[in-house]
Amino acid sequence: MARVLFRSTYRFKVVALLTALLVVAILAYNRNTDEGPPELDFRDIAIPFEPRPVTPGAIPKIIHQTFTTRRVFTEYRKYIEHCLKLNPDWEYYLWTDKDIVAFINDNYPFFMRKFLIFKMHVQRADSIRYMVLHHYGGIYIDMDVECVKPFFPSLENLTAFVDQEAKEHAVILYGKDFSAMNSAMGSVPGHPFFLRLVFAMMEVDDKTGGAGPTTGPDLLTSQLQSWCTDNATRRHEVTLLNPPVFSPLIDDGLHHFRSKCRTLESSSPKSTDAAAKRLHDRRLQLCRRYAERNWKHDLTGPETVGRHLFLHLGYRWSKRRPNYFDIAEVTKDVKFYIEVSSAALSHSQPYSVFLSPTQPYSAQAQWNMNPGSLQSVCRFKFLAAFVALMAVAILAYSYMGKESHPKVDFSNIAIPPGPRPVTPGAIPKIIHQTFTTRRIFTEYRKHIEHCLKLNPDWEYYLWTDKDIVAFINDHYPFFMRKFLIFKMHVQRGDSIRYMVLHHYGGIYIDMDVECVKPFFPSLENLTAFVDQEAKEHAVILYGKDFSAMNSAMGSVPGHPFFLRLVFAMMEVDDKTGGAGPTTGPDLLTSQLQSWWTDNATSRHVVTLLDPPVFSPLIDDGLHHFRSKCRTLESSSPKSTDAAAKRLHDRRLQLCRRYAERNWKHDLTGPETVGRHLFLHLGYRWSKRRPNYFDIAEVTRDVKFYSQHKSSMSARKRCAS
Repeated sequence: MARVLFRSTYRFKVVALLTALLVVAILAYNRNTDEGPPELDFRDIAIPFEPRPVTPGAIPKIIHQTFTTRRVFTEYRKYIEHCLKLNPDWEYYLWTDKDIVAFINDNYPFFMRKFLIFKMHVQRADSIRYMVLHHYGGIYIDMDVECVKPFFPSLENLTAFVDQEAKEHAVILYGKDFSAMNSAMGSVPGHPFFLRLVFAMMEVDDKTGGAGPTTGPDLLTSQLQSWCTDNATRRHEVTLLNPPVFSPLIDDGLHHFRSKCRTLESSSPKSTDAAAKRLHDRRLQLCRRYAERNWKHDLTGPETVGRHLFLHLGYRWSKRRPNYFDIAEVTKDVKFYIEVSSAALSHSQPYSVFLSPTQPYSAQAQWNMNPGSLQSVCRFKFLAAFVALMAVAILAYSYMGKESHPKVDFSNIAIPPGPRPVTPGAIPKIIHQTFTTRRIFTEYRKHIEHCLKLNPDWEYYLWTDKDIVAFINDHYPFFMRKFLIFKMHVQRGDSIRYMVLHHYGGIYIDMDVECVKPFFPSLENLTAFVDQEAKEHAVILYGKDFSAMNSAMGSVPGHPFFLRLVFAMMEVDDKTGGAGPTTGPDLLTSQLQSWWTDNATSRHVVTLLDPPVFSPLIDDGLHHFRSKCRTLESSSPKSTDAAAKRLHDRRLQLCRRYAERNWKHDLTGPETVGRHLFLHLGYRWSKRRPNYFDIAEVTRDVKFYSQHKSSMSARKRCAS
């Protein structure tokens, strides 16, 4: 009993300490971020402009819907079938994850970075709706919208429209006059309102939280209000439909109106001014009307085109576990973006223009509408609620047993084969490097130039964000969902290295690797290799015999070890935390150890290079070896067994050797091919703010996957 009480008290203290630290950290962070998001600079962005003049009655007959894959929840089947039956002459586009990524990459590449950092799947699903309506036009409806009658002629004479939630939602729940909904929307191609929504999503603060204010109804409502103010002449009209048209029902299952109304009945206005009293009275009035109808609400009538049923399938908190069907079972005419060439889309042929540098689009005024005091009050309330939830979550988690995550089922995955058999001495002369765009930190320039000078007959591939997404979508589509949920940019940068080496072969090096001599002949007779960190890193910092590094790697095309790394990234638990164990050196080290065990016959050899080859230096600036070694000198082994004592003695031995060299470490020698300099540019905690240069200033022969792919497609078309 005493032991249980001690554990509970100890756990409570830990939770209390974590909560206090969390409060201090968030409050300190928010004090420095009250000014709102910085204004975007679109001077270098190619903006898809409207393909033809916006004219009334020009909504094309295209129905758009989104789902993760072509296998859709069975409960949606009857609604899709009925809607297509009511609109038989309409085209039907299903936007799967794979199609969405390809579409954005092709037509709205400036939005790709924002798309990748969305944490919620619903945010990505929201964002694509606005882009496809701007690009192609047509009508988008959620899959839980039940069509009641054909879209035309009811919606035929509109240039753009958005759905409106029931007044009970807007007034009782949100305290607003109205709330726009993105569950049903329509537009002519190129309507500027939907492009404005794309810009608004880019400018919204990522810390705003949730899908509503970042991509969903809250964002749509605020932008519609702003649009109506900015475009008083109605040159580009946007119609807010009456609730009975698409939302005659109420989402009572999620919002629990009865308890909300009981709270309103027993409360008074939060403020004494007349506006607050009028709002309170209006909310009470709607509550009483709703109660008089026995808490039933159905405004379906002659003007109703569809009924939003609010099924909420697929959400984590949903208790329903639906089955699936293939969309081809409903209609053989379903279109997917990837399968349909852009030339076949006769509805629009978008082209690009550049925004004027002197007139960048800005939503900063939207932030200035809210007084700072209101932002502070809202932030404080949010923090209080967040901290309380964190404490409850930590306590609950501490009493729960940890379950291992399920393994990925690869039975239905098409595995990309190696382009040719794995043979010794066949590493192709290709250098791979990655960066966000083709504009690179100036401090990297001399290292890239020198490396290309030492290896003049090698091809050079630069993998930008745009190229990475296109490449994965084309060759490793099964990895795309995992790629999209990575929270850190370094995770995405890690993952692409393994895939390009498996697909093309060649040598990958970080941009802060300084080449010392040509890659060949030193690395010529290897089939695959990975860099190794200095022993001081592995032993002193991590307590390991060795630590593999992905800052320098090479391979023949199709080497199965790098495909194994792709699968390992898919199977790793997302809650493992950080880039190291999910995509980086920790994952690489563990998989290399496993590879040597599984492949004892060395049929597919992977060589772990000695540290002097690419890592003769130590990353002392980041790891602070001196303080680490002082701690080791004054401590004893954590365990009394012989292995722990041997490790402790070995760490002390390396520390003393390092101290004897006056804390300097440079093993550069005859075997050194490159030196990893550990510059750490671009990280948030880095104090350096580098300048940029265009990679074409260093080499005109730089290759980008998207351009190379286009030229290959053109050659194939000419040949045919």
